[in-house]
Amino acid sequence: MKLVIKIFYTLSRIDNDRAYNAIECISDNFKWAIKNKGESFVKAVVSANVPLKTWKNAWIFFNSFLEKKYNKLAFRFFSSPEEKFFTLQILDDCLKRVENKKAPKSKAEEKFREIFSAETLADMIQKRAQKYGIEIEKYNFHANKIFFIRKMKIAYNFMDKFCFELYILEQLKDQNEKYKMDFLEVVSHDLKYAYTWAKKLEISQENMPLYLQNNEHFKVDAKIIPEDVSICVEKEFIETCKFWEKSYKLFTVMTPEASDAFIFECFIKEKQKIIGIDCEADDKNHIALLQLATRKWICLIDIQTLFNQIPENKWEKFFERLFHPSILRVGFSFHNDYQFLCRKFPFLSNLVSQNLQKVLCLQALAISIFEKEIDSSSIFGSGFFSNSGLA
Repeated sequence: MKLVIKIFYTLSRIDNDRAYNAIECISDNFKWAIKNKGESFVKAVVSANVPLKTWKNAWIFFNSFLEKKYNKLAFRFFSSPEEKFFTLQILDDCLKRVENKKAPKSKAEEKFREIFSAETLADMIQKRAQKYGIEIEKYNFHANKIFFIRKMKIAYNFMDKFCFELYILEQLKDQNEKYKMDFLEVVSHDLKYAYTWAKKLEISQENMPLYLQNNEHFKVDAKIIPEDVSICVEKEFIETCKFWEKSYKLFTVMTPEASDAFIFECFIKEKQKIIGIDCEADDKNHIALLQLATRKWICLIDIQTLFNQIPENKWEKFFERLFHPSILRVGFSFHNDYQFLCRKFPFLSNLVSQNLQKVLCLQALAISIFEKEIDSSSIFGSGFFSNSGLA
């Protein structure tokens, strides 16, 4: 048992007598498990009644995953806000070493890294932070860089160039140079475009990334949006915008008056045949923003702002128009959006349940095409790639 105590003392890495005394108080349950049950070291640790603060060590944390004992361990040892934050730090330190190609700090971490990729680690940190109610954006977490780059890549791949540049300027407005350098990585495959952004973001020649040095011969594109352009709009606002070189009327609906005007213009005055539908949810998984689109217009309805300003009977009337059998609605992974909607508007479950009032889900369509091994090029074109997000 003295050997076990010495091992714990080494693991704790705390140079004070309290740690050693606490370890000496390991329960008889732990001693019996070591001696008689032949369990692995970590199984015995999980079965012992030892507080987390005794160790302050990632070794136990990693082994709890490897031995599939994390839930039992979390319930007993990772219950306080301080301890939950500590687990996020362990994961983030591991992620940073993976990203920087640094060696693991223990055999347990090495095995852990064989199972969980950098992307999985980042997702694990994000999900646990949300579950614990910890805003990791406020702290210097390495995972924040991954989340930021991921968000920028999505914007770059799916936004119109004009909107993308406007979005980037808004996102980087109050960020330090580190975030600006991270953004340059996103567009680094196009050196001229990346260099143009570097100059726009006022990256000095001394701090210029290696891949952009000695590129002064690039002529800086003056067409990048000036920084004083704002993406804020009025509460009742209709504008014309361009996506992929096509003009659309954009409605921003944030007041009951704007809602009435939109319904009259797009549902009463002109009947719709096909409408694209998408939802954004708040942190309680209730719908916050409803996005609608046709070949001619786009509408952003701020449900979070309008919910209590519009009476329920008017909401019912609006959704009866939206889910009318004469309209074909198209969404993506709509089962999630449906749940967001029904949590906010319970009456929708009966309305949408009728066959003629359902939504055509592009994700379900794509999956069925791939599963039946249909020639996807005849549907999606030759430029389609399998990891585009449709399936």
